[in-house]
Amino acid sequence: TAKCDAETHTQYCLRPDGCIRASENHNDLLCKLFKDPDSYLSAGGSALNSARIAKWILDNKGDVSFIGCVGDDTYKDWLNNILQLENITSLNEAIPGESTGTCICLLTEQGGRSMITSQAAAAKLSSQHLHLEHIKRKLSEASHVFAVGYLFSHSPDVVHELANLCSESQIFAFSLSAEYICRQYKEEILQIMPRIDFLFGNESEIVTFGEALIGQQSISVVEALRIIAQYRKSSTRSYCVVVTRGREPVIVADDSGTLKYFEVPEGMKVVDSVGCGDALAGAFLSTYALTKSIDLSIKIGIRAAQEIAQIKGCDPPFEAKFHRWLLSNEFFKEKFPQNITKCFINVHGFFFRIYRIDVTHLTLRKSSF
Repeated sequence: TAKCDAETHTQYCLRPDGCIRASENHNDLLCKLFKDPDSYLSAGGSALNSARIAKWILDNKGDVSFIGCVGDDTYKDWLNNILQLENITSLNEAIPGESTGTCICLLTEQGGRSMITSQAAAAKLSSQHLHLEHIKRKLSEASHVFAVGYLFSHSPDVVHELANLCSESQIFAFSLSAEYICRQYKEEILQIMPRIDFLFGNESEIVTFGEALIGQQSISVVEALRIIAQYRKSSTRSYCVVVTRGREPVIVADDSGTLKYFEVPEGMKVVDSVGCGDALAGAFLSTYALTKSIDLSIKIGIRAAQEIAQIKGCDPPFEAKFHRWLLSNEFFKEKFPQNITKCFINVHGFFFRIYRIDVTHLTLRKSSF
């Protein structure tokens, strides 16, 4: 991650808060960032961000595992060390001779971000990897499975296999990931729509997906949510769509068509918006696993996103303990009047697990080591 001026945005045809694939034209930018002492290196990738935030909130109250695909290089070892330090089980597939994927994150002075991704080994994740005995066992034990739309750009069979492997009792969550995913892979997304329990996306992604479904442009986010709901009518499972909108209220739409708005507190300085949506998804799912409360899960998701917005990247700020905030939360006290520690221990007693499945790439950050 590095700061970026308007000239760089123009030179590389970048859009504010957009995401594009890397090409040879970006090689000089990559080299420049590695030499820049102000750039910052961190473990990343959309679902890995969510996994790290989920584990940060869960602490010792639940397990988190991650499946992705890495190369055979020093980044692989560095990434595995980080997962081990954060007590996240690494179930990555490693491809000999390949490089681990990277993502350039360029920050604007206004707190926005543009991303340039190089998938490399991340694009090699195979559905066969999911059928290894230890992977199948972990998946069968999971209470929640989370996949991201980026997988459709190179490993669509992995997403379909994950959806098929989930039992009726398991929660299957999915993130739209990027506008180009919504446009280019709408049919693939539709195939798994009946199985999705929680759908995450920012406002641009939700609108783009709605427009792609009807072949029409210039619709509102509310109209897009109604369109998406039409493609869920054949499903007997309840579902929920979570729409992030920057500083605007988060929208939650359920299968009854009801929309709820959750305010985002004002006055917060945004250092880096990279990973805010990922943080909200990870915090939401981990809280929902503990409480089964959508309202509380959204509130904690917003708080987690705010924490991440105030630092570079999506490294969990371990000095900030969410459980202390939970103890003082009136909504939580009203819903769970019993001792919160006992409530968590009861949940931990049946050893629920949350697993994140994603392309693995590294967000470029350097000065930390």
